[in-house]
Amino acid sequence: MLMIFVNSGGGDYWWIEHATWNGLHVADLVFPWFLFIMGVCIPISLRSQLGRNVPRYEIMKNVAVRSLKLFLIGLCLNSINGPTVADLRLFGVLQRFGVAYFVVSAIHLYCYQENDQLQHPLARSHADILGLWKHWVVVGIIVLVYLLVIFLVPAPNCPSGYFGPGGKHLMLLYPNCTGGITGYIDRQILGIRHLYQHPTARYMYDAMPFDPEGPFGCIPTTFQVFLGLQCGVLILTHTDVTSRVRRMLSWGIVLGLLGGILCGFSKNDGWIPVNKNLWSLSYVMVTASLAYFQLLICYILIDVKRYWTGNPFLYAGMNAIILYIGHTVFHKMLPWHWRIGHMNTHFMLTLEALWNSVLWNVIAYYLYKKKIFYSL
Repeated sequence: MLMIFVNSGGGDYWWIEHATWNGLHVADLVFPWFLFIMGVCIPISLRSQLGRNVPRYEIMKNVAVRSLKLFLIGLCLNSINGPTVADLRLFGVLQRFGVAYFVVSAIHLYCYQENDQLQHPLARSHADILGLWKHWVVVGIIVLVYLLVIFLVPAPNCPSGYFGPGGKHLMLLYPNCTGGITGYIDRQILGIRHLYQHPTARYMYDAMPFDPEGPFGCIPTTFQVFLGLQCGVLILTHTDVTSRVRRMLSWGIVLGLLGGILCGFSKNDGWIPVNKNLWSLSYVMVTASLAYFQLLICYILIDVKRYWTGNPFLYAGMNAIILYIGHTVFHKMLPWHWRIGHMNTHFMLTLEALWNSVLWNVIAYYLYKKKIFYSL
């Protein structure tokens, strides 16, 4: 519901809409939280399938098919304004979901092993981490290579380690360096015409086309999903409330501190700024930290204390892909969107965004009552 609200304009409040470049606003939390919870579900699904003696090659085939479906649906949604092949945007939100899901699922499937061999009490108490040591080695190498490219490989006519938006940034010092090496690699892989043509930085900095969901940014995104997978393994490994709460709280604090250190606890002056467009490592750490805290709060309120059942939002979660496709396809169409007068006040814009969000939740409830569920 938050995704639909912010995609409907969020009332045009600056702190809700996406940050122009560096920084973190409410809209910048939605996508990484979706990726995080997808990571949480991966080990739960894998354990269930292995428990039914489903062969690993069969599981991997299903993962590949699901990833391909996500990519193709995203590609189709990119053609809403006209399927012009010459300048069709090739990557997007669902495409990144598909790529990250495939990579992290493959890592977990072929590195996964039971923790029965951990006999020492201290080792067993940290089985959720030690049982993933192979995963951490693989993911660590991926992240290390990514950082080496970011800091050591300069784009043409750009300094190495440049995280800026290019264009008018720094008084036109690096006009063709939008996104640094990330933007350059994406332009070389896809071609500039197949990138997102209206990035948030284009209007303020007159930046080049830049795809916030481009291929190179998929690398740190896999780390985001893996941190969710780590949380899923934590939940499976530790069944008592105290252990789960303590560990989720610890992960949230540690990741938050690491993200803060990377960005220097500032918007622009740290080593690696928090930046959704680049999907920077500090952005991964900070949003994963907040995801741990958010999941912890929901766990306490819903599963432990039972103060809340999750209504009315649980219905949307049961058909998330339908709601995502629907709110994208029917954007700016009645009855979801409407205009009364100039629509230039926060009140009217917020009312419209809330109406759109509530209407889609009503649709989700209707699908739930009719027992209509669709998942990839």
